[in-house]
Amino acid sequence: MRWKNMQSPFEDLYSKKVLEEEFGYKRFLQTLNNNKIPYKKIRIPKNTVLLTENTINSRVYFIEKGIVSLEKEQHVVSFLGANQIAGLNDYFMEEANVYTVNVIEPITAYEFDKEDVICSIIGMQEGWLYLYLNNRNHENVLIEKCNIMRGNGESRLKNSLEQLGEFFGSENEGMLRIPKCFTRKIIANYANLSVRSVTHLCGKLIESGFLAENSKSFVLLKNSKDSWEELQPEAVSPY
Repeated sequence: MRWKNMQSPFEDLYSKKVLEEEFGYKRFLQTLNNNKIPYKKIRIPKNTVLLTENTINSRVYFIEKGIVSLEKEQHVVSFLGANQIAGLNDYFMEEANVYTVNVIEPITAYEFDKEDVICSIIGMQEGWLYLYLNNRNHENVLIEKCNIMRGNGESRLKNSLEQLGEFFGSENEGMLRIPKCFTRKIIANYANLSVRSVTHLCGKLIESGFLAENSKSFVLLKNSKDSWEELQPEAVSPY
């Protein structure tokens, strides 16, 4: 699985490293705090619908911890986790949400009024770059999702697990454990498979040594010759 970069004229002026350091999540949050934009730090439980598609959104969430899914017409499109922003892809004030955002692992987040955020950054000389970087990263995720969908069922499942393991997993003793919030139902939806197909394919991936046998969560084995590790050097984070 290879991540595709969205190159633009702006990246000829600003290197990727500079963009991330100067206009990424941490600097964005710091800038809002420096500008004394009011916020609430909140904890939101699992199964909460944070935002609903096709409704006008008045809040922006800077996620400090936890995981949410982005869904369109009940299809899981992507996921957001720590140091990512929910509610800012549709940044025009009166534009309806593109996605429904569901909390699949309890989150801790900074909640801002969307109008305050937009008004703050449009008053800055390079404020639009915060929006550009946030949307560029999201576009990279959508491109990769399209690439995943081109494969057959087994390929879609493997690539989905590799992606989630790389960005949300924890590594220990040669194993990469995907958080338990990524259930077979959620994985099936994301990879455009039935739960039954995921169960069947998991059996094959266990036999091939790609997955460890674990009924509670997905665990990728790094020593598999088909493992995500071989693909990782060419990977570029979309987040």
